[in-house]
Amino acid sequence: AFYGCTGLSTLSFAGITERLGTESFANCNTLASVIINDKMEVIGEGAFAYCRNLKNLDMSATTTNFIIEDYAFFDCYALNDVKFAPNTEEIHEGAFAVQSSATGLWKNIVFPEGITVYGDYILSGRANAEKVVISASYGSSSTATIQSGFFRGCVNLQTVEFPDTGTGSCQSLEFPTNA
Repeated sequence: AFYGCTGLSTLSFAGITERLGTESFANCNTLASVIINDKMEVIGEGAFAYCRNLKNLDMSATTTNFIIEDYAFFDCYALNDVKFAPNTEEIHEGAFAVQSSATGLWKNIVFPEGITVYGDYILSGRANAEKVVISASYGSSSTATIQSGFFRGCVNLQTVEFPDTGTGSCQSLEFPTNA
């Protein structure tokens, strides 16, 4: 719809938008800020891919069950302030992966509670990431799997936390050797 648009710097969605389709705003290089509304359910594949000046992403107003599809924010390397929707259920493959992390200040990444699907390569290439907090409930009812490419290229990563909220979090975690 707006692929490659050069006139957008801020994007805020009205309360009626429920889904962003594939590559809707991909390659909009002047886009710096995105605010997602309370009705949004799905950010489609590559919806904001290659928006290399996107710094601020606020999905916190979303009240529906929320899904971020494959490569939705791929190569948005300037991201430094990301507020997740509290009802985020799934984050798919490569959603926040980058090819080059020469810039960007997203150092502390906190995923919200309730995510049941973490795809592979989600944070791949985020060399500036220092701390990642995985939702405490991940793995509480079944074996959780952190795919082999999840943290690929996160060379400054110092801490991965699975906080215990008293709900018996993370009973079993696997790190597969082959993916």
